[in-house]
Amino acid sequence: MKQYRKRFVFISMSLISFVLLTVFIVLEITAYYHHCSELKSTMSHVLQPISGRLGIDDAGPPAVPGDTPPAAPDAPLGPANSKAQAQRLFRGGNSQIITVLVKNDSNEHIIVSREDSEISDSEIQAAIPDALAADKSFGTLPDHNLIFYKEVGANCMKIALTQTSYITQRVWRSIATYGLIFLLSFAVFLFVTVRLSKFASRPMERAMQLERRFVADVSHDLKTPITVILANNSILKSNANAAVATQMQWVDSTEAAAKNMMHLIDEMLTLSSLDECAARTPGSGTDAVSLSSAAEKAELQMESIAYDRKITLNAEIRDGLFVRATADDLDRICSGLLENALKYEPAGSEVTMTLEANKKKAVLSIRNRSSVIAEEEQPHIFERFYRGDKARDTKQGHGLGLPIIKQITDLIGAAVSVRSTETDGTTFRVEFDLAPPPDKSH
Repeated sequence: MKQYRKRFVFISMSLISFVLLTVFIVLEITAYYHHCSELKSTMSHVLQPISGRLGIDDAGPPAVPGDTPPAAPDAPLGPANSKAQAQRLFRGGNSQIITVLVKNDSNEHIIVSREDSEISDSEIQAAIPDALAADKSFGTLPDHNLIFYKEVGANCMKIALTQTSYITQRVWRSIATYGLIFLLSFAVFLFVTVRLSKFASRPMERAMQLERRFVADVSHDLKTPITVILANNSILKSNANAAVATQMQWVDSTEAAAKNMMHLIDEMLTLSSLDECAARTPGSGTDAVSLSSAAEKAELQMESIAYDRKITLNAEIRDGLFVRATADDLDRICSGLLENALKYEPAGSEVTMTLEANKKKAVLSIRNRSSVIAEEEQPHIFERFYRGDKARDTKQGHGLGLPIIKQITDLIGAAVSVRSTETDGTTFRVEFDLAPPPDKSH
């Protein structure tokens, strides 16, 4: 079972990790494009005031109504002080972005914004021709490790440059954030999955325990009659010349052992056949059958057993109650529950069977006065291979009678339950959906 839980955790965490990684990769790709779009927008805004502040008409896009036009320069731009004046005029935008103005008529360029950028003048000088030659307005210059954005005007071209680290730093920060989230999520999911594997394996562990117990019980139940048969056969062989009448006790003992084995095999075959019918709709394909007649028949069959065990059998059966089921199903339910009650009731006590109508339900109740099922065992009493405590386990049976009844009630759409207390004894209760009597004219 530990290996099963380990495989469950491994497969679950593999799927969860795959999903988390896929989500984070998609988010990272989305974040990268968002950073690029944001940088492009920032570069565009940085370039907007340059030509106006330098007194150059670049015939750019029309001003948006309500915008404040850029202020005129304090002094005309001259060759001697153009760079210093440009640096003095422009102090907006991101300090990591270099802005350059290129005049179309002279192909001269002016570094408008320098700030504290780590891009050297030589790098700028080398990058401008490649930026001008690029066939797109925004992109990277791999040879220079720079990102550029350019706008083309009538008389000049404006270029914004920044290092690729502007994007990579943000990308790595988001990767670190997503990595931390992944590790925390993985830890949480691992904890939950381990706990869930233990919870999910409990029914299987219990089923395996019950099955191992059943195999041990069946092995014992089969071994005992086989041992009896072999011993009886050995006795008969040793008295080969004796008259048959003097050997009847060994013959009868062999027959009883064989019947016991046959009973066990029949129960197992019954469960197997019921499993094959489990897919059918409850109550479908069946006609209305008299539940009253099935209860009366079970009472008559069990009267001799009750008399032999010195148990008083009482019955209060209402006539004319029909349900949708087969006659065999109803016979097995009624006789099975009644036989089970007589099996565990001590001599001198009584068992009561009642059948009544309650609104649209037919209710069959079988009550033991003295037999009690422990409270912790009641939820498991209808489980296969379960035979209860040691006191009940000493009785003849293989732990399949009540599970068979439970399986039948499920198939016909009925509901079986048990209630057991020290004061009231044990009561098995089956509720059926009432059906109209069959039309005798057909």
